[in-house]
Amino acid sequence: MSFKGFIKNALMVWGAFSLAGIVIFFAVTFYQIGTSDNRRISDDDPAYRFVTEWFGSGNTEMIDSHSPTGSWAGDSEKAFSVRFSGMDETRIAQIAGVMRGDRLTPALDSAVEFVSDFLDYGQTPWFPTYEDVISDKYYVYPMRLELLGAYPDSAQLLLIRPIDNMAFYGYIKI
Repeated sequence: MSFKGFIKNALMVWGAFSLAGIVIFFAVTFYQIGTSDNRRISDDDPAYRFVTEWFGSGNTEMIDSHSPTGSWAGDSEKAFSVRFSGMDETRIAQIAGVMRGDRLTPALDSAVEFVSDFLDYGQTPWFPTYEDVISDKYYVYPMRLELLGAYPDSAQLLLIRPIDNMAFYGYIKI
């Protein structure tokens, strides 16, 4: 086989692998876009287990949930609401790290706005709005917060409304 024939065969093999890679890339992308439906969060989800353990011995029941299958850009979101029992407002206010909605630090206020605004685009009408959370009716427990300067890049919050024994978990990562 001549050198020219070897180069020709090598380029054909390289072209075949390149074509296969492009086809696989677009197939995966269109599959993710086409199956971006909302999944129900299971009782085995680590975030749900954390929330149920956080409320201790009381009973918890998941009411609503929102967890899209994912994003090709790496963005992630998850939210659910839980009805709890066995914990009153006085006890919630005494837990380390919990802040009342009308007394948030600037960073936590920014995180609450980030999570509630991101989830308030029609798919989670049950999730509290920012205006609701920054009142004395809510308590906020920051589970995780990553900031880029003063702006949140990722926030994982537990919003607690003791008046009707409801808690709302929200996680957004962009």
